[in-house]
Amino acid sequence: SSPTIFDDRIFILTAEDERATQSVLCYERGTGKRLWQTDAHKGKFFVEGTKPNTKSTFANSTVACDGERIYANFLHDGAVYTSCLSLDGEIVWQKKITDYVLHQGFASSPAIYKHLLIVSADNKGTGAIVGLNRANGELVWKRSRPKLPNYTSPILLNAAGREQLLLTGCDLVTSLN
Repeated sequence: SSPTIFDDRIFILTAEDERATQSVLCYERGTGKRLWQTDAHKGKFFVEGTKPNTKSTFANSTVACDGERIYANFLHDGAVYTSCLSLDGEIVWQKKITDYVLHQGFASSPAIYKHLLIVSADNKGTGAIVGLNRANGELVWKRSRPKLPNYTSPILLNAAGREQLLLTGCDLVTSLN
């Protein structure tokens, strides 16, 4: 993943094969000292019989931060999950987004829009894009996506005088209000 910086903290994801964990890490920006590590998932990363790309990891996504909470996406054991953590590393909520048929890996990062957290999980099985209530993880809306592998993150853009949610891939460009 890429680091996300908020105030004096740096957040990044990791997946450790030895411990079989997927975690969110927090470092102090000025010193690089690790402040905390929270395990979001434990156990096998992928479904037996599937093989990820060797250049991929199980911590490819970049976290989003709204100044109050941290949001992280992980592919874990055949499904995409989003976790919400406090700035102190406590898990506030976790939500299964969709089952996921592994092609190369998973890399979509969440996006913040007003009271929503937007998460996309395109894949060869049950692709979806969802809007979750940031405070409690409740599903606000869900749209099915084509059954094609794709690794795009949601893009929020004001174009032609309208706020739009854009997704590229799956052989199309999608714009949602």
